[in-house]
Amino acid sequence: MSALLGWQSQLIDAITAPEAPSPLPAGLSQPGLDAYRGNARLVRVEALLAAFPVCGQLVGAEFMRGVCRHYVSAEPAASANLCDDGARMGDFLAQFAPAAELPYLADVARFEWAWHRAAWAAAADCWRPAQLAALPPEAWADVRLSRHPAASCVASPWPLGEIFACHQDNPHGDFYIDLNSGGGVWLLSRPALAPQWLALSPGQAALLEALWLNAPLGDAAQAALAVESSLNLADSLGWLAAAGAWADT
Repeated sequence: MSALLGWQSQLIDAITAPEAPSPLPAGLSQPGLDAYRGNARLVRVEALLAAFPVCGQLVGAEFMRGVCRHYVSAEPAASANLCDDGARMGDFLAQFAPAAELPYLADVARFEWAWHRAAWAAAADCWRPAQLAALPPEAWADVRLSRHPAASCVASPWPLGEIFACHQDNPHGDFYIDLNSGGGVWLLSRPALAPQWLALSPGQAALLEALWLNAPLGDAAQAALAVESSLNLADSLGWLAAAGAWADT
């Protein structure tokens, strides 16, 4: 490593570390480092606020800004890309004592992170069931599918879909949410230009999970039917594919 690269690495570490180092990198003053560190923290906080707007609406802007400041102090940046920052917000909120009165908040954050991830994930073509036509029917049971980079699932005992929907810019329907109405499993994905979320039945969730774990289609179908015997496998496979669950690899 060259002297310049070594110094740059020391500078990055000094800016991002929870506490300022001692001694400072050569040629850097404490006021100068403090300015860098403060700006880096502010940029991360603003990015987190943008990634978790529903959480911010639920707890208020001031409280959410405080949450993000604590998160930045506790969690190193995931990468140099601000879009990668916030993956652990759900786990962080689950342990954040000031938010204990809102037990659903951590799962709302997990839902929002999945939405954020769907929006910013790498582009990839989606797999379509019509591609099975290129194979003999006896080979279908051995087909394995790969998760689309924009797709993920969130499971929760809370009605996350309703919470998320009524906190959008143009909500529809009743604003009243019965938090005891039960939860579910949701697929968040980006089959076209914009992210979307869909509520899954137990069988659809089992089918999706098995295929994402690299099970062949035949085994995944058996796992789904074991959970939901009335599941229409063909319709569910087509519906999940149209939602962008799998990548065309």
